[in-house]
Amino acid sequence: QAVAEMAFALMLALSRRLLEADRSMREGRWAKYELYGTLLSGKVLGIVGAGNTGSRGGEVGVTWGMEVLGCVEHPSAERANVLGEKGIRLADFEEVISRADYVSVHVPYKESTHYLFNAEVFSRMKPGSFLINLGRGGVVDEHALYDVLTAGDTVRGAGLDVHEVEH
Repeated sequence: QAVAEMAFALMLALSRRLLEADRSMREGRWAKYELYGTLLSGKVLGIVGAGNTGSRGGEVGVTWGMEVLGCVEHPSAERANVLGEKGIRLADFEEVISRADYVSVHVPYKESTHYLFNAEVFSRMKPGSFLINLGRGGVVDEHALYDVLTAGDTVRGAGLDVHEVEH
């Protein structure tokens, strides 16, 4: 539950541009009409790693009126049924990254997930999408993420609860 709540805290902060609003207020500027945000309802939430933790975030997304897609490392009919009972549709990685407005990452760090999110994957993500990493550091190539965020081509923002190098 805590991870699901953190995912939504990050999604709301990004969608509603809370950090920008806070910064402008601290600078003595009321920027309410400059900072248009977006609603979560009606958007597509993609869960990469729709296991116990990831699927809980997906359930929350369903209650918020989001279409939820989930992908897992080893898809099966049984896994599709379990997710379907929660309102989450099992999809492949490509569909999740290309359709999701919010991609929430919940995978462990291992050889197969090292830099799972890299420049190539970022280029295939839906333009204007947001990346949320609640998995492990090293799953996201942070240098490539910085590049795509500053270029402004596809990924609009990111919320990272973990980093590759944590001190």
